[in-house]
Amino acid sequence: MTRWTVPITSGFLLLVMSILFPLDAQAQNSGYIRRYAANFAAFGEEITTALPPAPGGAGGAVIYNKNFFTADDINTLYVTISGTSDAHFGARLMISCLVDGNPCNPGPGTAGINDAPAGWVNVRRLINYNNYFTGFYFGDGGGGAGDAHDNAMGYTWCTPFNGPPGTHNVQIKMASAPSPDTGSSGANVFIEQVHFFIDGARVAKTNGGTNVCTEDPVDSTVATSPSVTTAPDGTLIDTTTFVPLTAPVAVPVKIQLP
Repeated sequence: MTRWTVPITSGFLLLVMSILFPLDAQAQNSGYIRRYAANFAAFGEEITTALPPAPGGAGGAVIYNKNFFTADDINTLYVTISGTSDAHFGARLMISCLVDGNPCNPGPGTAGINDAPAGWVNVRRLINYNNYFTGFYFGDGGGGAGDAHDNAMGYTWCTPFNGPPGTHNVQIKMASAPSPDTGSSGANVFIEQVHFFIDGARVAKTNGGTNVCTEDPVDSTVATSPSVTTAPDGTLIDTTTFVPLTAPVAVPVKIQLP
């Protein structure tokens, strides 16, 4: 009896996969996260600046600058910073993220509350109590009652990413922003024992495409009884039952409540 042996190549496997799992079906399950960079800095030292922030993610000082390569197979980028931070004399520690020179999120902070310029996030804020009592208080680090030392700080940006394929750049910046407190302007802020991560994913454009790093805080429905059916061409069709969201929803406010 004659036996035939068919060599299995990567091209053959790709053909089989495309038949069994059409591209539309594959795209619905392609949200895995790819890590492009994982770095750390300032162990045994501190990074500091007194430079102020400016709108559009401008100003401040660069504390992380990383080039990374992508084959244009993602549509969402995640940039994470996690570390320990200090602020002096009531200064506000702010951070920004830029991808290819553009803010990861160009939105501003809330006016009259954290007052972060567009493209910046306020992550450390403590009133300078030195201005509100008489006497001397040694405080945390010798700077009196307006210093906040060694407090955990972490933040993640998500931003839509449309390529093109090639090497791209991510920057994270830090700035010292003045508060209404006397002495806060020009005071140093610090960060140490910090980790940085750059990740990417192709998020499925479900829910009308609103899940690809867009402002969509609360869906109006709740998914119940998850289920799917398969169309003749292999495309997955969502047949899940949805019911209206009836739970109370928090309301965004523009002023800080007492």
